[in-house]
Amino acid sequence: MAKAKGKKSAPLKPGMLTLAAVAIWSARHEPDSFDPASLGTWLLGALAMALTLRAAFALAAPVLGICAALLAQIYQGGQDRIES
Repeated sequence: MAKAKGKKSAPLKPGMLTLAAVAIWSARHEPDSFDPASLGTWLLGALAMALTLRAAFALAAPVLGICAALLAQIYQGGQDRIES
């Protein structure tokens, strides 16, 4: 399948990271037996984990973007000094 030109795909999408982390969390916190109460608690815990991760990604994305921009400026400044 061909990609659209000019469209850049992110290697780690927040939705996929959240899904993977919630699957791991759910597997680690699986109850010994599934009755309606434990199943509901387990599912609510997985939902809470997913919402917490999405909030963390939403807060971390701008911070990481700013850090990447600063590092790019520092790197570009170093390249300018080397060339002169």
